[in-house]
Amino acid sequence: MLQRAHDLPDATVSVLEGILFLAILLSDTVYGRLKLSGGKTNAATA
Repeated sequence: MLQRAHDLPDATVSVLEGILFLAILLSDTVYGRLKLSGGKTNAATA
């Protein structure tokens, strides 16, 4: 759909999907490291 709407080649869409996938992985990692999930705190790190 994106290819037809914006006249993009196949490789461009694959690159955009890869960037989106990496952004999701990165955001999940940052979310866990900043302890925004409200999980238990470790006494050794507190």
